Amino acid sequence: MYKNYLGLETGVETIKGRITEIFPSIQGEGKYIGTKQLFIRFAGCNLDCVFCDTDIEKHHEYTVSELVKKMAVWLSKESFHSVSLTGGEPLLQTVFLQQIMSEIKKLEQIIYLETNGTLPQELNEVISLVDIVSLDFKLPSAISKKVYWNEHLASLRIAKSKDSFVKIVLTPEALEEEIELVFNIIEKQAKTQTVILQPATQYLPLNDLFYRKIRKFQELGLKRLVDVRVISQMHPFLGVR
Repeated sequence: MYKNYLGLETGVETIKGRITEIFPSIQGEGKYIGTKQLFIRFAGCNLDCVFCDTDIEKHHEYTVSELVKKMAVWLSKESFHSVSLTGGEPLLQTVFLQQIMSEIKKLEQIIYLETNGTLPQELNEVISLVDIVSLDFKLPSAISKKVYWNEHLASLRIAKSKDSFVKIVLTPEALEEEIELVFNIIEKQAKTQTVILQPATQYLPLNDLFYRKIRKFQELGLKRLVDVRVISQMHPFLGVR
């Protein structure tokens, strides 16, 4: 017997995951924006971002077999680019995550993992099963001044072995020294890594001051990195999840 990160006492055969929802939709952000995915949203998160727009507390508990059966219903009816394991923060449920990833592989589906980049040890435990990593770098100005540079660096070292990209959500409070530090970390580890600068949706449409700040950040990034893009979230404009 053991306890996973969310405190559920389980045995190997009875482990359950806390899942907020499972649904088909269009990927609304990042490098693979516009692709059709089957989303599995994990409950719980270890951060409190000012721009968070997701209710991750309501959930159902599933065994691996129960979740696979629910997935299979969608996969039998529709074709998907990949299965997105998102949250919340999926890496808070690493044991369950490993098991469901193994089952997804058996279904011959591409695994797309979205993570906030603060749990490198847990990421390392599952990376062999992942195909695509959407890796957040959290600016202290957006998460109550908390700093996760070491965790982001370690996570990037792990994720860069896969098809991966870094996503940075920007608020009007974002500081130039923060973004410079992010670019410095990425340049030393993965200069060709795609970096997405994503304006926080609640601040759209951009006012002139915020727009000029984002343009400046992009220019700073392009002086040091190969691929820095500005892409906002698409799904709120489409009215889908």
